[in-house]
Amino acid sequence: MNYYTAPMEGLTDRIWRQAHQRWFGAPGAPARYYAPFISPPENRVLIKKKMAELDPAANPGAPVIPQLLAKDGALAAWMIGELRKMGYTEVNLNFGCPSGTVTAKGKGAGMLRDLSKLEVFLDEVFSQAEGPISVKTRLGVTSPEEFEAILDLYDRCPICELTIHPRVMRQLYRGEADRAAFAKYLPHCRMPVCYNGDITTPAQLKALEADALVYFVMSALVKWQGVRVIERLFPPVVIGPVIILIGLSLAGTGVNMAKENWVLALLSLVTAVVVSMKAKGLLKLIPIFCGIIVGYLAAWLFYDLDLSGVRDAAWIGLPQFVFPKFSWEPILFMIPVAIAPVIEHIGDVYVVNTVTGKDFVKDPGLHRTLLGDGLACCFAGLVGAGRTELMDAIFGVDKVLSGSIELNGKKLHIHSPKDAMNHKIALVPEERKRNGLVLIQDLYFNTSLCIFDQLIKFGRIDRKRQEEIMTYYKDKFKIKTPSFNQMAGNLSGGNQQKVVLSKELSVNPMLLILDEPTRGIDVGAKAEIYRIISDLAAEGMSVICVSSELPEIINLCHRVCVMANGKIVKIIDDPAEMTQNRIMEYALGGKS
Repeated sequence: MNYYTAPMEGLTDRIWRQAHQRWFGAPGAPARYYAPFISPPENRVLIKKKMAELDPAANPGAPVIPQLLAKDGALAAWMIGELRKMGYTEVNLNFGCPSGTVTAKGKGAGMLRDLSKLEVFLDEVFSQAEGPISVKTRLGVTSPEEFEAILDLYDRCPICELTIHPRVMRQLYRGEADRAAFAKYLPHCRMPVCYNGDITTPAQLKALEADALVYFVMSALVKWQGVRVIERLFPPVVIGPVIILIGLSLAGTGVNMAKENWVLALLSLVTAVVVSMKAKGLLKLIPIFCGIIVGYLAAWLFYDLDLSGVRDAAWIGLPQFVFPKFSWEPILFMIPVAIAPVIEHIGDVYVVNTVTGKDFVKDPGLHRTLLGDGLACCFAGLVGAGRTELMDAIFGVDKVLSGSIELNGKKLHIHSPKDAMNHKIALVPEERKRNGLVLIQDLYFNTSLCIFDQLIKFGRIDRKRQEEIMTYYKDKFKIKTPSFNQMAGNLSGGNQQKVVLSKELSVNPMLLILDEPTRGIDVGAKAEIYRIISDLAAEGMSVICVSSELPEIINLCHRVCVMANGKIVKIIDDPAEMTQNRIMEYALGGKS
C-alpha cells in the first residue's frame, strides 16, 4: 500500500515538502507529493515566479507530481510537454477542485458539468501529449450516480492512475465522503485507483484494511459476549431503517428491469407482496422466488418465451474456478460498507426465526452465521491475469507503453480504436452492455456504429443499405428479434452478443479479437457463437479468443497463450499438451 500527500494550495508548497521529506523520510515518506495546481497561460508564456514552485532544483529528493487545472485540451497538452522538458514524468489533471471561483470558469470539478466537453478535452490531451497522465476527479456535480457516465469516459483513456474523491462538486468538503459509491464503482475502473477524502493519516487508512474481517470480529464478539451485545448495538430501530435503505438503493435496478415488460413486472411484484403478507411457513421465506415463478409462467402462456437455453442446459454442472490473488488494496475501503450487510444479516436471521418458529440465533448460533458470511466474502473476489488489458492495448483502447504490434509481418502504430479498425482489427469487448452496445438504440444503429461514415449520403443515412446489412447478419447469425427497430437492451444476452459481432464484422476485419465471447449467455446461444467463430476461422479470418472457460479454449483454438500477472507465461502449440490441467498448471506458475 502506498499513500500520497494531497495538494493543498498555500500549505503543501515546496518548503513544506522539503521539511516533510527531511523529518518524515523513508520508510514513512509518501510515495509521491502532489504539487498544488497550476493553470497553463493562454499566451503559452511561462511565468518564472509561478514555475519556481516546480523547479526541480527546489524539490530535490521529493517525488513531486505537478497538477494542471485547465479546460482547453490543446493548451493542457502543451503545458504537459513543457513539464516534461523540466524532467517531470507524470502529470496530473485536476477535475476535482470544487471551489466556486474555479468551477465558474469551467475548470476543476466544473469540467464534469458537460461530459461532451470533457470527452473532447481528454481526446485532445491524450492524442497530443506523451507519457503518463493521471487524473483526480469527483463523483459528479450533484449526484454520485453521475460517475457511471464519467468513469466510462475515463476508462476509454490511457490514464495511468485515477484519484477519486468520493464527493460531488456541490458538497465542497462538507458531509461524509461517499465510500459506498467508491466501493460500487471501484471494480469498474480499468486503471490503478487512489482514494482521496477524509483520510489525513496512515492510521486512518489502515483502519479501512479489511472487509470480511468485520464479519469475523462480529462473530467472535457474539461468541464471547452472547447475543445481547448485538441487541444493544443493533436494536430493531437501527436494523429496520438500514434494511429499508438497502431496499430503496436497489429500487433503480428493479425499475430498469421492469421497463422490459411492465405487465410481467407488476404481476411478479403483486405475487411477491401477496405471498409475503398471506403465506405461511416455507413460502413466506421465498416471496421473490414465487414472484419470479409466476412471472415465468405468465411469460410462457402469453408471450414468446425462449426456453431453448433451459432445454439444452446440462442437468449437473460446476462453475469455472480461477485461482485468486490476494491483495489488500481493493478491500481497504470496505469496512464501513460492510457494516450495512452485517446489520442486514442480523435482520434476516430474526425474520427467519419468526417465519420458522425456531431460534437460529441460538442454534446454530448468530456467531456461526456471521462467520459463514465472512468466509463467503473472503472467497468471492477474483483477480484477472491482464488478458483484457492486453487486448485493449492491441485495439488502441489503452496506450502501449512497451513492445510492438505486428500483423502479417507489418509493424502497426495503433493509438486509438479508429487506428485499429483502419488496420482491419475488430474487438468484441468483454462487457457487451457497457462497451459493445448502445442499449437504448435500435439494431439499425448498433449494427452500423463502425461504418456510419460509409452509410451517409448527402447528409442522410442510407436506410436501405442499413437494412441490407442488418438482414444479412440476422440471417447469418440467426438473431431473434421482432423487428430491426427493437432496442438492443431488450434482446437476450446471446442475441446481444450476435449484434456486437455483426457490428464488428461490418468493417470486414482481418483480425477479430473476442474477449469472453460467451459470458452471460445461455447454452444454446453459446453453441451458436462457437459455430460462428469456427465458420469465421474457416473463411480465413484470424481470431483471438480470450476466455476463462478452459473447455471453450481447448475446443476452439489451435494455439493457447497462457497469461498470469500481466505476462504471457506459456504458448502451447501441441494439441496433446492442450489440457485443462496443463493450462491451469502454467497459469499458476507450476511450469515454465
